[in-house]
Amino acid sequence: MKRFFLLLSLLMFVAMFCRFPAQAQTADCATAEVWPLNVKNSTESDIRAIHLSQTGTQEWSANMLAPEAPLKRGQVMPLPLQRNGAFHLWAMKVVDAKGKETIHEKLPLSVVYDLELKAGGKTEYQTITRDT
Repeated sequence: MKRFFLLLSLLMFVAMFCRFPAQAQTADCATAEVWPLNVKNSTESDIRAIHLSQTGTQEWSANMLAPEAPLKRGQVMPLPLQRNGAFHLWAMKVVDAKGKETIHEKLPLSVVYDLELKAGGKTEYQTITRDT
């Protein structure tokens, strides 16, 4: 009986303090969560590739867009972004339909949920707020 209450208490603790969004793909509090980064294309052309890198490194991720599904002008697309709770600044390399690359520097993607890519290499974003 004692074990039952101990296990029940442990499960309640995990349920209270380890709430994950529906998109989370992990079951451990100490590991990263996957929350979508909603990217809106407000540039002057379609976007065929988006790559991420932590600021200060030149190690770019694979293309986050499917080759057959570019991000059209005016379209919003959720991209899976692994967030580990630590604050990092990111660089985002955007490649348009003509192959022109634009790099957006020092984006706080660990706390951003909506990101709008604008003409001229400008960005606007909304940050994540959690219920406590």
